[in-house]
Amino acid sequence: IGNKLIVALRGTDSVSNIITDLYTTNPVTIGENKLSNYQFFRDRINEKNEVQFHAGFIKALADPPTGRNRLRANIESDYTPLYAMIRENIDNFEGDVTDLIFTGHSLGGALAGICYYLYQMDTYKYEEKITNSVRCVTYGSPRFVIKGGEDYYNEECPNLIRCWNEFDIVSYVPLYGSITGLNILSGFIHVGKSLCLDSPLIRNNINQLVVDILNEEKPIAVGL
Repeated sequence: IGNKLIVALRGTDSVSNIITDLYTTNPVTIGENKLSNYQFFRDRINEKNEVQFHAGFIKALADPPTGRNRLRANIESDYTPLYAMIRENIDNFEGDVTDLIFTGHSLGGALAGICYYLYQMDTYKYEEKITNSVRCVTYGSPRFVIKGGEDYYNEECPNLIRCWNEFDIVSYVPLYGSITGLNILSGFIHVGKSLCLDSPLIRNNINQLVVDILNEEKPIAVGL
């Protein structure tokens, strides 16, 4: 659109789909949540401080875009990662655009947020990159950064706006803190600037969500 290039990543088909996509393991012990786990990223992504991401979302960008089973099926060694294809398409517009905007809804929002980081840190053909205006706008994105990496992410990716609705459950997962005593689905944090579209809330606090539901003027069972 004019001098702006918009890279949009599609979301999931359903809530059950996002649960499948949330292939989430212990964020402390599994190396798959680090970019350095993948040779492709090791060769071209320059991190001063390593940010750990949701393992399933990294895998989606490190794998080819099609012919992949979500549940860790083996893939051919000779393939083009989804992120590499995205970057190649962006480079095709070199000289024609000055603004690059990553965006996506639900799962696509998480992938857009990681793509924003990858593009910022990508050393491949640096002279061909769009550098004067790069930003990201996500809609209903789940958390994708593991706690501890948020400050460095926000430093390197200062132009992310995260739009969400109060009653969209996808934006509350994976959890920030455990509610079961287990850390299987916890340890994640939102990044960027929060913009709740239908409430004055500034963060996805699941306890506040439950309170809001219980305070509605209808039977508790219906609200839940």
